[in-house]
Amino acid sequence: MKLKEFFNPWPGPWDAACRLYVCVVKQARQPGFYLTCGVPDTADGRFDMILLHAFLLLRRTKRDHDRTAYLGQAFFDLMFADMDQNLREMGLGDLAVGKRVKGMAAAFYGRIQAYEDGLAGDEAALVDSLRRNLYRKIEPDDSQLSTVADYMRREAARLDHIDTDRLLRGELDFGPAPAAPEKVPPKPEKKGLGKEKQQ
Repeated sequence: MKLKEFFNPWPGPWDAACRLYVCVVKQARQPGFYLTCGVPDTADGRFDMILLHAFLLLRRTKRDHDRTAYLGQAFFDLMFADMDQNLREMGLGDLAVGKRVKGMAAAFYGRIQAYEDGLAGDEAALVDSLRRNLYRKIEPDDSQLSTVADYMRREAARLDHIDTDRLLRGELDFGPAPAAPEKVPPKPEKKGLGKEKQQ
C-alpha cells in the first residue's frame, strides 16, 4: 500500500487535493499580497494567506457537498499534514508540534466563520474580519484592506462558477493577485565629480 493510501483511503480525492493544495500555496505566495497589500512577509503572514485561500476553496466545496465532501476533507488533512511536517523540519518535537497544529486548526476554524460572515455582510464587515485575522497586530491602510477585500469577493465569485468536475480533477485557477510594485532601477552614479572645496 502506498503511503498516501494509508493516510487516505480515497486515492482519487487525495490526488486531486494535492493538486489543489499546490495551487493554493502558489497563489498565497504571490508577492503582491506582501509588497502591495502589506501582509507581513513572515511565517505567520504566509500561513494566514494560505488559510485565506484555503477558505475560499473549501467554501466552494460546501456548495456541492454530496460530490466534494471527500475532496474537502482530503484537502484539509493534507494542508495540516504539510504544516505538521514543516514544524518538524524546524526542529519542534512531537508534543510541541501537536500543540501548534491544534492551535493552527483552531485559528483556521475561527477564520472560516469570520470570513464567511464578512463575505455575507457589507464591505465594512469584510474589512474588519481581514484586519483582525489577516493583519493581526499590523495596522494596514484603507487602500490595502480594500484591495484584499475586493480580491476575496472576486475570487469567491469566480469559484462559485467553477465546474465541480474540474475541482474533482484537482484543477483550480485563481485570478491575478494584486500586482507587486515594479522595481525602480537605481540611478547610475555620476563619475568624475568631486566635492567642491569649501571657501
